[in-house]
Amino acid sequence: YAYTIALGKANQDSYVVCEKILGDDNCHMFGVFDGHGEFGDKCSYFAAQQVSIFDSAYVAVLLLLLYSINACVFATLYTCHYSL
Repeated sequence: YAYTIALGKANQDSYVVCEKILGDDNCHMFGVFDGHGEFGDKCSYFAAQQVSIFDSAYVAVLLLLLYSINACVFATLYTCHYSL
């Protein structure tokens, strides 16, 4: 709706696409950064650039961390369920 009443307003959004993380054809990361306000375009562009400079090793560590957290949550839920 906002774009219909502000047709001349510049798009402040940015995006990033990281394909084949660690060479894995099935591992991709996508990000959309929605800019708002006076510096929204600069902020969304900065965020997209920061994400795109992460190297594969950093992403791998992040994915392992997320996997570990998920495993811990599952183990806790399983233990709670079967101990009651």
